[in-house]
Amino acid sequence: MIELLVDAVYYAFFILFLSLVAALALAPFEAMGWWSGWWLRKEDPAAALSKPITVEPEQSADEVTPPANHPVEHYVIFLTGIGGSTTRVNVPFEKRLLTRLRERMPNACVIDTIYPYSVANRGLTKGRFLAQFWRFILYEKMTGHRALGFVINIRNLLQVLVCADNRYGPFFSQGAAQVIAQQLRQEKCDLAGSIPVTIIGYSGGGQIAVGAAPYLAEVLPAPVKVISLGGVLSSTPKINRIDHLVHIYSDKDTVQRLGMIFPGRWRLAYTSAWNQGRRSGRISSLLLPGVKHDGPGGYLDEESYLDDGRSYMDRTVDTMVAVINTEVQPIPDS
Repeated sequence: MIELLVDAVYYAFFILFLSLVAALALAPFEAMGWWSGWWLRKEDPAAALSKPITVEPEQSADEVTPPANHPVEHYVIFLTGIGGSTTRVNVPFEKRLLTRLRERMPNACVIDTIYPYSVANRGLTKGRFLAQFWRFILYEKMTGHRALGFVINIRNLLQVLVCADNRYGPFFSQGAAQVIAQQLRQEKCDLAGSIPVTIIGYSGGGQIAVGAAPYLAEVLPAPVKVISLGGVLSSTPKINRIDHLVHIYSDKDTVQRLGMIFPGRWRLAYTSAWNQGRRSGRISSLLLPGVKHDGPGGYLDEESYLDDGRSYMDRTVDTMVAVINTEVQPIPDS
């Protein structure tokens, strides 16, 4: 009996190992297919940011942010963490963050209709061969089965690694930049105008943000800023071409430290794009001490309080609003 149990556990781990290997091998497939034009894209990538942009089939009318009744002074794009699964942000504490940002910045257009872990902005629950499987996983996650919902995190983490990869990352990042441009165009943003654009990337979304932002900064006359909230960031080749990157981190955030697995983040990598950006002033960091990555005690926790009476969420929102409202000083390329 014990031998049968041992064999069952052995084969279960063996199947799990093969599944992970297969998932790793297939992770870049969507980005490569998009880049080659096999599917999901009909436009020339070089002209993607200048051609008229239409709404993706997956996005319904109720997913588009209604136009504001006042002039827009800033465009803020939010890229969800690795727990996200749909084009509309559906993680409760992230939704509360966006509500706070809209309240604090009434003249800003806050866009939350991007699923950053797809090069074509396809959420997991629509338009996919395994959409029904992902809907089941999402339902289980929303009803309290967080362990099963972790499958979504693993899937999204693999896409973060694709974005950070020097071989496939440029494909993925240009697709992400096109998606952001599409959403800006939907919000009636003049891509030839001067209204500032800020991309907020939470957790894994931080890597997607720093991958896409340089391509936007190259073609948009307006300043492009990135706020990484506990982002797991690599030294992507063009990261030092973002007008300004602010990495918000904490000494207790063990997840964001995973970015140090990338040698380009090390201080001794003197010529890496990350260190060039730091020396030029394009990349800076802000420490929020004593905060975890997520959950109770995390950046977006509304139940934990500082000595001054603010919640952790309040401090995070205050920090973001201050960064967004800080004017970007032009820094010439070296």
